[in-house]
Amino acid sequence: TILNIGADLDQDAPILYLRVAGASVKRGAHVINAGGRRTKLDAQAQTTLRYRYGTAAHLALGLLASVVKQGLSSDDWVKSRTTGFADLEKALQNYAPDKVADITGIEADAIDAAAKAFAEAENGIIIFGLEAGNDPALKAALEALALVTGHAGKANNGLIAVLPHANSRGAVDMGILPDRLPGYKPVETNAGLSAQEMLQAGQVKGLLIAAADPAPDSDSYKQALEQLDFLVVQELFLTETALLADVVLPARGMAERDGSYTNLERRVQTFDTAVPAPPKAWADWLIFTGIAGQMGADWAYASADGVMAEITQRVSLYAGMGFKNLTAPISLQRKTEHYIYEGMSFTADVREGVQWATAAENDSSPQIPLRFVEPAKVKSDEKGLTLVAPRMLYDGGRLLAEAETVAAHILEPELMLSGHDARKMGLANGDEVTVSQNGATVTVPVRINRTVSEGVALMPRNLAGRPAEKLVGPDGLYSTVNVEKS
Repeated sequence: TILNIGADLDQDAPILYLRVAGASVKRGAHVINAGGRRTKLDAQAQTTLRYRYGTAAHLALGLLASVVKQGLSSDDWVKSRTTGFADLEKALQNYAPDKVADITGIEADAIDAAAKAFAEAENGIIIFGLEAGNDPALKAALEALALVTGHAGKANNGLIAVLPHANSRGAVDMGILPDRLPGYKPVETNAGLSAQEMLQAGQVKGLLIAAADPAPDSDSYKQALEQLDFLVVQELFLTETALLADVVLPARGMAERDGSYTNLERRVQTFDTAVPAPPKAWADWLIFTGIAGQMGADWAYASADGVMAEITQRVSLYAGMGFKNLTAPISLQRKTEHYIYEGMSFTADVREGVQWATAAENDSSPQIPLRFVEPAKVKSDEKGLTLVAPRMLYDGGRLLAEAETVAAHILEPELMLSGHDARKMGLANGDEVTVSQNGATVTVPVRINRTVSEGVALMPRNLAGRPAEKLVGPDGLYSTVNVEKS
């Protein structure tokens, strides 16, 4: 059974979508697709759960409470590998399916049936995405759901976070989070600031930006960058952020360099240089090394392999994952199974890479605490439409705009409405509307879209000009807005 919650896999991770759809159609997997709107995966799902935006954590807790209520927890796993079950069970009393039904809009019987299907399955995968919200309560509930049902620590089981970029997992592994060091070790002192918090604080004087274009994300980001004393950008193209820079350093594209990626299933894989790079373009690691040298540091890296060698020494998750091992014949690799969705194993081919192990997969790890985080109270008295700002596969960034074959597939900013809401407001396809929220306004055309639920409006966040982010914020997902015909 595959539970997908808050991810539009067709847009967020299309290869993963093909895997999940194939598992349903070809291998008989039971797919439970939970989200705030219809998505392409609904066609391959045996069960669909349509929750109100902002209630994904409540649904996850309802599923977990139902598992416990129906006596479907994996007692041996819970006793031997986890702690805190009694406290969790007590907290779940407030999230019984009949109570959660009123909050989420999903009937209690449907929650019970989905919980039973997931708990009783031989194998269980949980996939969750950004549309469910960056919610600590949701993450804790899904983690507990996997552990309580015993769907963890083995092939074909576990959780997958659908992150926005190809190597997002690798970046997080390396300590990019403000409260985590490389390998997810906690920061011993106060946690640092996120990129958004640093820019908003206005205390940063100099900044180096690599392979990111935050300027068009919001007016506040652009203003913060303009106020810097010194800005360096390393990029492939003169993006909006690069145009603000004091110095632009030409970087290499993926095909022009070698290195490694860590994908959504925690699999570390290498890639090689495929085409020659422009003479003055350097790989990112070489740019960083050169800057460090000018500042008096002695970083003795001679290749991407050398950088990876240090990672294997300093980040325990990556121990033994030097380029030599990652590119070795399968008989020399630590793991001999190919894990899709942290599972779905079959015999691996050469250079399939190596997957780092979670605590649940490591028998020597201490018992895992079952966490409960109280979800935020759902606001029910706000008037207007719920504006949701999902990501689109073909975005409005500079990189895709340079590719003629792809550019034709990039949408222009628009507001997607259900037919019911459009008729109620007297709107037709192409009509201009003004969308406002807390003083921020944008004007875009309307497009009626059958995937949008009543009371919800969609405006993709990563299209030209990023108008949606003016309404929900650079890191927000949804907000309540007013829509008026222009």
